[in-house]
Amino acid sequence: MEVLVLGAGGFDNEGLPFNSFLIDGHLLVDCPPDILVSLGREKIHLSAIDSVFVSHTHGDHLFGLPFLLFHFWKRGLVPPRLVGPFDLKEALLAVAALAIDPGHPYIPWIKASCRFEVVGGGKAQALAGSAPEFYRTWHSKETWGLGLRRGGRLLFQYIPDTYWDPGRLAYLGLGAELLVCDVNGSGGVKSVHMSREDLEDALAGLSAPESPGLAPVAALGTHLSAWLEEGKGRLGTVHPGMVLGLGKDRRDALLDELAAYAEAYAGRAEEGRNAGKISSFLKAQAMAFSRSCLEGHITGSAFIVNPARNRSLFVSHKKLGRWLQPGGHCEEGETAFEAACREAREETGLEVSPLLGARLFDIDVHPIPAREGVPAHLHYDLRYLFMAEEGGETASEESHAVSWLGFDEAMARNTEASIRRPMEKLKLKDLP
Repeated sequence: MEVLVLGAGGFDNEGLPFNSFLIDGHLLVDCPPDILVSLGREKIHLSAIDSVFVSHTHGDHLFGLPFLLFHFWKRGLVPPRLVGPFDLKEALLAVAALAIDPGHPYIPWIKASCRFEVVGGGKAQALAGSAPEFYRTWHSKETWGLGLRRGGRLLFQYIPDTYWDPGRLAYLGLGAELLVCDVNGSGGVKSVHMSREDLEDALAGLSAPESPGLAPVAALGTHLSAWLEEGKGRLGTVHPGMVLGLGKDRRDALLDELAAYAEAYAGRAEEGRNAGKISSFLKAQAMAFSRSCLEGHITGSAFIVNPARNRSLFVSHKKLGRWLQPGGHCEEGETAFEAACREAREETGLEVSPLLGARLFDIDVHPIPAREGVPAHLHYDLRYLFMAEEGGETASEESHAVSWLGFDEAMARNTEASIRRPMEKLKLKDLP
């Protein structure tokens, strides 16, 4: 898991970017007024965001959401899931109406197209490929913290606005790998927000070997009024642009994805064989993501559908002389999903929106012929599903043309199982 810090400021602050985080490039945690500035500073494509968690509806956590969603409405993209407290929808609609105009068509679009999930309203759906857990905090509005757990491990724990209460120890004792917590009470009003001293004292108590709880490996303060001097305790502070890597590396994360994919398609021999081949390759090759691995390498592909979901976007590949989905090699440090997002934009000129988040849509192992001094090798291809509006697509230098094709037409132009299988899935709406 990768956590990108977008900002660290609270409601009353001295010009700091407001508190917000981006998880694995597609889960936005809180949406403050300056969110578009913060995302732009980090060169984040807004359409990559498929989920937004809003801890509560105070303005420093919510007021950027109408502007973020306007980007999706204006470009005809699938809006992200909106997860938050019971009053999130009502508050968002009120703010959006003030931001633009109550009669603007953007407002009914929010009502009709945005999916709201109320925290505490039932079993929570996965966020950023993780099992979420939510923590009620002590604040003037209904406020929820967020934990993200993978493989049973609590990797990320975010505790937003709250004053100190001994009940917080139950949260801290869960043993997250990274805890990010409001410490705005330092030098401020402790009846509204906890202080760094409150949190450091609690962490010191949890760090004793006999403690039944496990102290976090790292603890960082956020929601600041001004930059704090780094303390002598275990608690640091977040800074915009800080990138925090947690849990498994991209190889282990992909092995987990493949296991989940194989389970989703249990009983289908071809799917199981491909998942097994890719998993074995990942375990055997230290350079599996690099094209310098001459046996083969991991690649990321994008199957892009239109809003009606009856056509898919293909490019006429110059080197291979075939109509293929956009895709290509992973750059340094990239996951297959990130490579698929980048290649989709580079090869079509369109903004794309993930329809399954970072979950696999299809997988394939296929040979690439020798050319230009590169021996024949295999592409272990991880495929993801995206949506984009028709119109405005442009071919890259690697392609003769780019075209929207009906599923049957796509299979007629390329009869191999590598294309036929995902097209059949789209026709039958057979998604993992």
